[in-house]
Amino acid sequence: MMEQIQRQRRRFNRSFEVLNDLPMPEVSCNALVDLHNDVGEYDVTTVKFIQQWGDSPPYPLLEDEDLSTALSSFKARSSVEVESRRALLFYKRKVDTLIKDYNRLADLLREDPASRLPSP
Repeated sequence: MMEQIQRQRRRFNRSFEVLNDLPMPEVSCNALVDLHNDVGEYDVTTVKFIQQWGDSPPYPLLEDEDLSTALSSFKARSSVEVESRRALLFYKRKVDTLIKDYNRLADLLREDPASRLPSP
């Protein structure tokens, strides 16, 4: 069990690093400004939750399916809009990956409380 937890902890840390190193996509068209703001809020809210609760969240984080639907259904009218939408989808998927890895780690730690990191 401890090995599985360590593997998942490494996976979560990699996901966090990837998202941390990834710049927020730029949007060069007015049509995507609201979706850009929603993706940014989704990212910030997710990271704040993880920072606040550490490895013992009171409930699992959920992926924002409505945001995925809005990004997927956006009708791009130019190549700039297509690229901007694609970049936002990519970024949102990285946040989703972080959420999945975080929830898996929290589940494993809930099953084996002795493996939690000591509190500072």
